Amino acid sequence: RMDTVTVRSKDDPSLSNLQHAIAKFRDVYGSDPDFIVRAPGRVNIIGEHIDYSGYAVLPMAIEQDTAIIVKRRTDATVRLKNINPVFEDRQFENVSEHIEIDNKKHEWSNYFLAGLKGVLEHSQVQSFVGFDALVHGTVPMAAGLSSSSAMVCAAALATMEANLLQLSKKDLADLTCQSERYIGLMGGGMDQAISFLAEKGTAKLIEFNPLTTFDVRIPSGAAFVIANSLAESHKYLTGASCFNMRVVESRLGAFLLAKKSGIDWTKIFKLKDVQVELKLKPVDMVDKVKQLLHVEPYSLDEVCSELNAQVEDIKKHLGNVTLQSFEIYKRCFHVFSEIDRVYKFREISEKSQDEFQLENLGKLMNESHSSCDQLYDCSCPDLNELTTICRNLGALGSRLTGAGWGGCTISLVQLENVNQFVDKLKKEYFSRPEIASRVESDSVFVTSPGNGASIYK
Repeated sequence: RMDTVTVRSKDDPSLSNLQHAIAKFRDVYGSDPDFIVRAPGRVNIIGEHIDYSGYAVLPMAIEQDTAIIVKRRTDATVRLKNINPVFEDRQFENVSEHIEIDNKKHEWSNYFLAGLKGVLEHSQVQSFVGFDALVHGTVPMAAGLSSSSAMVCAAALATMEANLLQLSKKDLADLTCQSERYIGLMGGGMDQAISFLAEKGTAKLIEFNPLTTFDVRIPSGAAFVIANSLAESHKYLTGASCFNMRVVESRLGAFLLAKKSGIDWTKIFKLKDVQVELKLKPVDMVDKVKQLLHVEPYSLDEVCSELNAQVEDIKKHLGNVTLQSFEIYKRCFHVFSEIDRVYKFREISEKSQDEFQLENLGKLMNESHSSCDQLYDCSCPDLNELTTICRNLGALGSRLTGAGWGGCTISLVQLENVNQFVDKLKKEYFSRPEIASRVESDSVFVTSPGNGASIYK
């Protein structure tokens, strides 16, 4: 069935890279596993920082994934090990949906517990079946390729299968998106949706509320190259000042635009809600932003007085954000122009090949980067330099991907030039003495759309 996670055989050749991990599982737990789950990382081609404003995004799954090798237990204990020795073993006893997650501590197992708790709450599991698990992750960390969401999604899948529950891909995507809040992040759902709903060979346009996906065919002459700036992007460290701050600025922007357009702002949650109420196109909303908001930052007091609201009423929308100055104009401008680029990208990809097709797609990616940099302030010097180098080496478009503030770039390159491009990029960016020691085999790689999550048994 299309709507449930694909089940494959444990002898599937795609598990060949896990043979050493399966052997390690036998070694540490003394038995064969019952099943294995995998959930891929993703790269977002275009549509950055707009999912939590209610808008569509255009990602694809990558080959790198988080796999969890599992054997059911006869009690409610979860024993958790990671193939990477950096991550210490963890054990949880008498597990139930009430398990506590301390998001003040940064702890690798929190991501695992978030997925587990999400499933247990959603399915109201009465008698939990515990399991022994070994985690094997190949998604580069702090790179903007969703290593954390891949862990949450894989943990949810392992918990579902261990407890013989039946959940659709969409339920899994929704519950894992909600459960990232246990780790203190206010994300929008793209990472979980693509991890479960991806299909090999096609990127996906993903719309939210309701969750709907459309295949987007990547033109045959195109290749995507992912390059890691090696500036680490730790969402959990910078959440309150960077990632969650943007969520808050967008939300306050939605309130202000609603109020100034005569809409009851207390019924509004996201920028898309305002656009829907006003029955305008996203691109017309850019004019509304220019007309109704001022360019300078807003203080918390000003937001309150514009909305005729008490500080306490607004503070409950701030979560862990403590900053008091909000760049609302710039954030809203980015969101409404970026969603326009997402639909243009899809439209150009779908049209018949013309000689400017790839060039036009590249141009949209470059515009997206510049908007992320100048309006959303989520780039950094390394990302700006790396995208510039990529364009100079022949990329038709290059932009940051993922949350930003470090991590990876994605570049659109003509397929026939891709090997030459990667070689030049390795020389030009990755052979520098200050970063050469941190370069890994996956610091730059060519990728094409991969499969979504699956279960092997």
